Formats: sequence, structure tokens, C-alpha cells
Amino acid sequence: MRFLLVTICTCALFACAGETQSPPELDIDFSGLNDEAASLIQSKSAVATSAEDWKVLGMLFQSNGLEEPSILAYEYSLTLNSDPKTHYLLAISQAGLGNYGQAIQSMSKVTSYLPAQWNQGYWQLDLGNNEQAKKHFETALALDSTSPAATIGLARVYLAKGNPQQSITLLQGMVDEGRKHPYITYLLGKANQHAGNIEIAEQLLKNANSVQPKWLDPWQDEMHSYQQGFSAKLIRAIQKIDARDLQGGLEDLKSIEKSYPFDPVVQNNLATVQMQLGQTNEAIRTLGKAMKESPNYAPLQLTMAFALAQAGEENQAVKFAEKALALQPTMFAAASLLGRLAYQRQDYQSAYTNYALAIELGDTNLRTREMLAEVLLRFNQFDKAIFQYEIVLSIDPKRTPSIGGVAVALAKSGKVQQAMKLLLEAQSLYPNDGNLSRAARAIQQITQTP
Repeated sequence: MRFLLVTICTCALFACAGETQSPPELDIDFSGLNDEAASLIQSKSAVATSAEDWKVLGMLFQSNGLEEPSILAYEYSLTLNSDPKTHYLLAISQAGLGNYGQAIQSMSKVTSYLPAQWNQGYWQLDLGNNEQAKKHFETALALDSTSPAATIGLARVYLAKGNPQQSITLLQGMVDEGRKHPYITYLLGKANQHAGNIEIAEQLLKNANSVQPKWLDPWQDEMHSYQQGFSAKLIRAIQKIDARDLQGGLEDLKSIEKSYPFDPVVQNNLATVQMQLGQTNEAIRTLGKAMKESPNYAPLQLTMAFALAQAGEENQAVKFAEKALALQPTMFAAASLLGRLAYQRQDYQSAYTNYALAIELGDTNLRTREMLAEVLLRFNQFDKAIFQYEIVLSIDPKRTPSIGGVAVALAKSGKVQQAMKLLLEAQSLYPNDGNLSRAARAIQQITQTP
């Protein structure tokens, strides 16, 4: 249903503003909106008079996927009051429609907000304007030298300009500082590929993810908070959980449950929070009821497997994890859990099979690859174990479980001096590290065994 929205400003507004521009006529298609969003938009538009009202109306449009009306609302708000946040959100809407030139022009009026700079950098990159992109990323880094969005953007500029070594230097610096994301690994792999470091590139790209992460952007987050309906409420609940506000997330999920009592996504998230709060038995009850309604929803089966494992019911946990994997054969988290449960019961062949499957399916958790390497050590496949540890260390050079693992593998393969040298160097960098201490004890046992 389309709805022509004509908002008329009050006489007081015209009296104060003199020649104030008339508000726009907004042709809105409500057919794709949920009832909550449509109702709120209609009520807010009926009373919109001030610049702030029109900015809020723009955020309502934008957060609910109505980019064109949001642009008109933001533009009208700016005729009443020029505000950096409104210019910024207008630019984001324009870019959302692919109008990067207009977006850059609008964003140029926002000078001190960090995301305004790196957003322009990425838009200029998309337009092929590498030098302009470089200037924006450098300006962003002048505002905040630790900005990951700007650092990665600059690395992409160097890659686009055919300078992969400069890109590698920037990205490796991020890795050395402990900043981890599969996208960084992906770019580092591509940069090494362009630099001719084929073997390193292949190892890195095995764990790659070309999906760019979501950067910190409070103004866009505020805009998204205006989204309405089930999905929006669920997103806000999950955001609280991610921010470790578990009790707040639990309360939000219980509120959503009242309106959607049988939705498996809600029930699965509810059980997950209950587990995180230590309410394992309550989580199992939640999952049991949910699976009666949605027996073929694989995430419920997997969460039940985790809950049962947490409760010490490992045999039952295996059954539910296997059911999850049967329902959704690409679910690497189920394969990884099966690997862990098999390792705990010392079924190392099954552990190897499931850890290898998890990685093949796309598991980028470094601990999964380390566990695969540990199994390979038990099978005396030392070179293969070292290969897995080295992949981990190419992504996170400071990861001591893998440093210790390489040292143990070297010692077991007869290269004791090389193992001790590696371990001593690591212990000088990370004194009193438990992983390295365990590796030292293992190597001592190896050297004392006749």
C-alpha cells in the first residue's frame, strides 16, 4: 500500500522562519513494512515540525529500508538547521542508493567525525579514485591512529596502487598488535599473493573471509535503533548479549517471547543466554519445549548439544550434535563440538575426522586448528602438525599454544636443539606463560625417555 504523506508546518514555524521552504510530499510504500514501523512513521510524520523531528523521521525511514524518503526528510531538516549528524546520515542514505558523488559532497560538511573520513575513503576506492581515498584514510588516522577501518582502507589503497609490500606492512602490524579478524587475514593473503609469496598466501587464504567487518559507528548505530518489528527487537537483544549485558538481553528476549512464543530463533537465543548465565537446566528445558515445535531447526539441536555437554551429559550431547550436523551438513560448529567431545573421551580418530571436517566447512576458530594439530601429534604426524600450527601463527604470531605445539613437534621428531631454541626465545618474550611451561615439561619428558 502506497501512502502520500503531506506534512504541513505550523503557523508558528512560518512566522519564525519567514521564507522557510515547504515540507516535502513523501510518497511512501508501506507494503514492505511491519505494522509497528508503519504506525510509528505515520504518527511521527503527523507532528513533524522542527529540524530534530525531521531528522528522527529520516532515521525511521532509513532504518526501515526507505532510503528515498529518508533523503527528503534529511534534506528538509537541513533547511531548518545545519547539523553534522544529519549531513552524515544523508550521505549514508545517498551512498545506499549508489550515489557516491552526492554522498561525498554531503559528507564533506562533516569534518570531525572519524567515520565520515573513512567512509569517504571507501567510496572513493569504489570509484577508483585511489589518491583521494588515500587522503581520507590518512585524515582519519590523524584523528585516531588506531582506527582499524582507516588502517585497512589504507592497506587496500596500497594494494590497488600495486604496492603490496606496504599493504603487508600495515596489515602485519595490525596482526602483531593482536587485532584479529578473518577479513584482515583475507587482505594479508591477497597482498602476499600480489607480492609473489604464494605459499604464505595459500595458507592465509585458507582461513580467509572477504566480508568486511562492521566498524564502530555510533551515529549509524543510533539510526539503526529506530528500526521496528520482530527483527529489530531481536537484533537489539543480541547486541546487548554481545556487549555482555546478559541480563538485559535475557529480559529483552523474554519480552519478545511473549509476542512470538514458538519462534525457534528467539528460543535458541534465550537458551544460549541462560547457558551463559549458568542456568543450564533452565536452558535445557527451554530447548526441549522449542524442539517439540521446531524439531528440524538445526541450531536448536546444536545448542542442546552444548547445554548437555555443559551439564556433563556427553553421550547425549553427541547425539544432538550429530542430529544438528545431519539437518545442516554445513554446520561447522557441530563438527567442531563433535571433535572436542571425541577428544575428551580419547577417541582420537573421531576427533581428527571431525576437526578436519569443521575446518573444511569453514571454521576459522584458531583453537579448532590447534586441536587438529594436537591430534596429529598423537598420531606422530609431526610435519603435518607443524604445518597446522604454522598456519595459526601466520594469523596470530603471539599465540603461545601454537608456539609450544611447534616446539613439542620438533622435539618429538628428533630436532630437540631447534625445539629448545624456539621455546627459550618465546619464553623470553612471554615469561611465565602456562602454554610454554607445559611445552617445556613435555620436551623435558621427551629428552629423558630412553
